[in-house]
Amino acid sequence: MNSLKYFNEIVNTELSTKSDIEALKISTKSDIAALEISTKSGIEALAVSTKSDIEKLKIELEKKIVEIKAEILKWIAGMLIGQAALITTLMKLL
Repeated sequence: MNSLKYFNEIVNTELSTKSDIEALKISTKSDIAALEISTKSGIEALAVSTKSDIEKLKIELEKKIVEIKAEILKWIAGMLIGQAALITTLMKLL
């Protein structure tokens, strides 16, 4: 009798019923749906942040390009003046 009582206790406490499994299935589906929504909103927020970062970098890059162009023009003007002075000096010597 003891073993039958033990067996009944195990069956009643340890084994899952169809309703238990169905409840877990529904709970799991709702958890998955919540995670999906959370993941999508996280991805959208990351996309917006990334676009913002890209725009900032684009503006900084454009500024640097303008600065470099100005620096190159300064060097070219200096070299042209130096070249003209060198040509003038060579012409006087020859």
